[in-house]
Amino acid sequence: MEDQFFELMCEKSSSESANTSGRTEEFLDSSANTVDISENEEERDKMTNFLQVIESYTDQEFRRNFRLNSSTARMLIDRYNTSSFYTNKEHGGLPKVGASKEIYILLSYMANTNTFREIANLFNMSKSSAWRILRRVVEWLLSIGHEYIQWPSASKVQDNMRKFKAMKNIPNFVGCIDCSHINIKAPVSNKHAYFKRKQFYSPQLQVVVDADKMFIDVFAGEPGSLHDSRILRRSSIYEKATDDVESKFPFNSFLLGDTAYGNSQGLISAFRENGFLTPA
Repeated sequence: MEDQFFELMCEKSSSESANTSGRTEEFLDSSANTVDISENEEERDKMTNFLQVIESYTDQEFRRNFRLNSSTARMLIDRYNTSSFYTNKEHGGLPKVGASKEIYILLSYMANTNTFREIANLFNMSKSSAWRILRRVVEWLLSIGHEYIQWPSASKVQDNMRKFKAMKNIPNFVGCIDCSHINIKAPVSNKHAYFKRKQFYSPQLQVVVDADKMFIDVFAGEPGSLHDSRILRRSSIYEKATDDVESKFPFNSFLLGDTAYGNSQGLISAFRENGFLTPA
């Protein structure tokens, strides 16, 4: 799969997916409280042909608007259409919402940070309908994330080690780890824990990528006020490195982290540049 954009919402195993699902639901609920989804306000004119506009995009236009390839979107549509999460039954006498439309609603929301009012206008539906569709598709993505975000096999570990050695001349590392903050509106509960030093609210996203920049482990949802090293200690990858180091890090392999991390089992941190480092 060329694009793993949707993988930001996925966990590596079914149990991790369930945990992330709970945290995702918390943040979606928080958004619901900060976004007015009442239907009594005056709305802009809704578009009636936006799906046709999307289908007319060139590959370059599609990627520019949705931040992934059209072939990846088509794969998502085909899989979602046959999943138990999607229903093509009519609801309340309203026209059916196609699988492609539901996927495009998610992509519009994620790629462009559109408000529900904007999504409703683009896709000619109510804000509450857009909200329900978004939740449903996110839950589906969480359920299949473990199929795409996988820890490498022993042979793949060796392949990554060769690629990293060729790129950076550092031996034996299988992946790089770091955290990123996802800017959100203040959660309804415990919001102080999500307020970070850069003066905005966020959950943390910890990701491990391989030599091809593909996600091989994801841990999401911890409060933004926590330090990167503490996020690591709370994540499943830390437990795996401690309890099953030979299986997860064969051939004396390890992860490479920045100076926010300390050296630990399966992870080596970069040296701090204090003005006295030699090239060696």
